[in-house]
Amino acid sequence: MPKIQATQTINVDGVPFIVEKMTPQIQQMISMMDDWRQEEVDTTSKLTMIKAALRDLQNNIYVAVKAEQEKVRAEAEVKKAPAVDNEPIHPNREGTN
Repeated sequence: MPKIQATQTINVDGVPFIVEKMTPQIQQMISMMDDWRQEEVDTTSKLTMIKAALRDLQNNIYVAVKAEQEKVRAEAEVKKAPAVDNEPIHPNREGTN
């Protein structure tokens, strides 16, 4: 997953401040902010992968269900078709009762 760059400067009311020259307390808060920004990037990347996996799985389910429906439909058509007598007709039986 992409790594964010640590914050080097911040702007407050349009004035840039260098982080390393700020108090330890402010540096710590900025470090925490960077950690949360990284967590956000990681979570967004993971969510994107999860959504892609879900789309693929939903597509596979759709294809499998449609294939199953077609199989059931084809089997039903075979059952509906009239039975075919494959027994050969003997010349001496033809036309007799």
